[in-house]
Amino acid sequence: MFLDFFYLLRGEGVPCTTSEYLDLLKAMEGLQDSGEHFNAEKFYLLARSCLVKDIKYYDKYDVAFAKAFKDLIESDSKFNQLLSDWLKNAVAKKLSQQRKDNAL
Repeated sequence: MFLDFFYLLRGEGVPCTTSEYLDLLKAMEGLQDSGEHFNAEKFYLLARSCLVKDIKYYDKYDVAFAKAFKDLIESDSKFNQLLSDWLKNAVAKKLSQQRKDNAL
């Protein structure tokens, strides 16, 4: 799910890197471990701060975010559940080296 978002950002012209994507995943795991309540707005801001390094790409980020999560954002509880499920499984799943290489 989030890997698709990463590729969508790159497709929209946001020059995000694999390192920044991995930083996002680590930050999300940290929030899950801390018990922090996570919602669509917090994810939006966290992902933007990790993946967008120049303000000139904010509009492109907004377009990609809307495309990726349009249906989920309409129902914040549905989005929260999806984030929660993903975070619970994130510890068990780590990106393989091949996926990391393909993300470049």
